[in-house]
Amino acid sequence: MDDFLKHAEHIIHLVGEDYLSLGLDYYTGQWPYVSDEAAIANYNDLVARGVWNVKNYPKPPHKYVSGIETPDKIMNLKSAFLKRSFTESAIDKIMGKNLLRVFSDVWK
Repeated sequence: MDDFLKHAEHIIHLVGEDYLSLGLDYYTGQWPYVSDEAAIANYNDLVARGVWNVKNYPKPPHKYVSGIETPDKIMNLKSAFLKRSFTESAIDKIMGKNLLRVFSDVWK
């Protein structure tokens, strides 16, 4: 989690809090929903059928940041941001408001 938060701080330092958002891509075909062995078997099948390309999709196992492994734990991220002195406003932007703004601007 510490590395994840440091990365967020780095991005904000580079471009500002209005340009950072989450893209966690939760997927039920990987841990903790299925074993690493099952994820690898599924990956190999999708590659063999041409659905996925090894250049675009790295082989499992894939792991989420400890504490936010599944969508039901995402609010742990907000707590972690608060402990690092992120403002409520910045957290709201990172956790969705920035994406909503971009979507609104693009989908006019």
